[in-house]
Amino acid sequence: NKRLDSLQSALQLSTDTSGFEVGWAVVNLTPEEVGPLAGYGARKPKEWTAIHDSAFVRTLVLRQGSRQVAVVTADLLVIHPELSRRVWEQLPAGWSKSQIYFTATHTHSGPGGWAPGLVGKLFSGPYDPQIVDWLATQIITSIHEAQAN
Repeated sequence: NKRLDSLQSALQLSTDTSGFEVGWAVVNLTPEEVGPLAGYGARKPKEWTAIHDSAFVRTLVLRQGSRQVAVVTADLLVIHPELSRRVWEQLPAGWSKSQIYFTATHTHSGPGGWAPGLVGKLFSGPYDPQIVDWLATQIITSIHEAQAN
């Protein structure tokens, strides 16, 4: 993963801002079924029982000509490599993984179940590949919507 301070070189923006476009989207990340809360995996694991606040993925797309990047911010503890890999596998035409910048709000009140292995279970509860697939789909939807906006 690249650092956010590398965005300028990735876009290679000129002083001519004609044709510079910005799009954004917000997509809900609140699971429909009860599941583990991230950050509480080692605590039996802790599952959510009701929804107080929704979780979201917010995506900003910056484009100038044929150059574009997406900054994806999700209400998750972290963006686990398992999740970023699934997103990269589903990228729409015209996108590459080097154009996607992930960040997370580091919430301990967001969905878990996205990390395989013992350490993943300790941080995010029992692994469920369906959760990873759903999260990846929501992120891809946010990229599509931001690009359209």
